[in-house]
Amino acid sequence: MIYTVTFNPSLDYIVSVEDFRLGRTNRTSSELLLPGGKGLNVSMVLRNLGIESVALGFAAGFLGEEILRRAGEMTPLPYQKKKAVPWVLLCAILFPFRL
Repeated sequence: MIYTVTFNPSLDYIVSVEDFRLGRTNRTSSELLLPGGKGLNVSMVLRNLGIESVALGFAAGFLGEEILRRAGEMTPLPYQKKKAVPWVLLCAILFPFRL
């Protein structure tokens, strides 16, 4: 059994833009919300490899509930709820880079 701790878990919001134009209105081609944080990521990979793992961390508010829900959809992880401060929402915009 391996225990991991995520002190700063997040909900990663990734959007893709096909043809990014600076100073213009850009439309996303896809969006993806993923649970994140080093310990949580490690626990999900270990569980997918068939190694028992428990992810430890804190859940609070909408983001905490959403991270737990999405992590559970990807890989069932045991967890225990405790009150904590809200988590972090990260946003990344992906677009092809051309010179």
